[in-house]
Amino acid sequence: MLLPEDGTQIGIISGGCLENDLQERAKKLFGTGHAEIVQYDLSAEDDSGWGR
Repeated sequence: MLLPEDGTQIGIISGGCLENDLQERAKKLFGTGHAEIVQYDLSAEDDSGWGR
């Protein structure tokens, strides 16, 4: 998945739930020169495992 600074989205990684979270994280990083690695655990039966 690629998230350019103009807000477009290229590709997907889930049915839509994770893309919104990543879009918000990307907005905070643009212009900082920093990177962030986010790991999602989709094996959990509830939402508590998402976005560690």
